[in-house]
Amino acid sequence: MRSLFLFLTPPLFHPRAPVRVHYASRDLPSERLWVQPDGGALRWRQSAGALEVQALAVPPAIPLSRLRVAIGVTSLRIDDVETGEVYLEGDLERGVLPSESTWAHGRGTGEEGLTLSLAKLNAELILAPHRPSDSWWPRLFVSHAPVPWDADEKDYTDLPPAAEAERRAEAERRAAEDAADAARRGLDESLRAGDARRRTRRATRLRELRGGGGRNAWLAPPPPPSVGL
Repeated sequence: MRSLFLFLTPPLFHPRAPVRVHYASRDLPSERLWVQPDGGALRWRQSAGALEVQALAVPPAIPLSRLRVAIGVTSLRIDDVETGEVYLEGDLERGVLPSESTWAHGRGTGEEGLTLSLAKLNAELILAPHRPSDSWWPRLFVSHAPVPWDADEKDYTDLPPAAEAERRAEAERRAAEDAADAARRGLDESLRAGDARRRTRRATRLRELRGGGGRNAWLAPPPPPSVGL
């Protein structure tokens, strides 16, 4: 799978475009976008339920015993326990679930380096499960510039069960409303077409009544009686 990168350096410029939303994994694009904020210490991307983070400053060959990865509810810090060097630190835009978040170091760089998977707290969806867009973070750290809403397609494939159930119910309600509207429009068009046909027949009959002949020859006066010689 190829990776695309959006480098954010204020001021932000991004062309306006329609935003595609995906609820099924099979519909996701083959090319995923990574956001790299100004400074280059990390790259990140997200779905409705999780954040993927690459810590780019972590040395590939550092022993895992020297790495300290502290994932807090609203903070993230990665440092070297021996030297005290901080590789990544920041306050998160929103909350995560530390107990459900993980990290790994592939001893390489980029996607093969130190990567984290942070489970979103998604308190917004608890309050409004019918609005999956509320799960989308505008930035990873509060110190970052916000990512334009239309910069990437939205991955809602891992919505929490309650939010997904509410989304499906809302989709069914809208489909039912659309079907009812279509039926009403079809009935209205049928009634208008019927009225138009009746008006046409009425106008035709009036012309025949006024002009005589044709089908309405029976309306003509009877011929005068013949006179015998």
